[in-house]
Amino acid sequence: MSLCINKVLYVAAGALGATVGARLVSGPKAKRAYAEATALVLREKEHLMSAVTNIKADCGDIYADALEINKAYAEAEAAKQIEDAAEDIEDSSAGDDREAEA
Repeated sequence: MSLCINKVLYVAAGALGATVGARLVSGPKAKRAYAEATALVLREKEHLMSAVTNIKADCGDIYADALEINKAYAEAEAAKQIEDAAEDIEDSSAGDDREAEA
């Protein structure tokens, strides 16, 4: 029987707590606190979004610089390949001239 009474007391305490909590939450001071907290979150959101915008701009600049570096690298590699090919042609034609003299 005492177990049954304990369960009833727990239910009653929960109902009382919910009632008191609902009144506290709906009070004018609580609403003001919620409004202040929401305003703070909105201010922080604006600050965060401006930081994100700055980071995006910096990333765009870094990407553009990387593209320029890769373009210069590719041009240097192409020039080196042309130079190597020209040396190979000179070496092979010099070898042909030696064979023709012999």
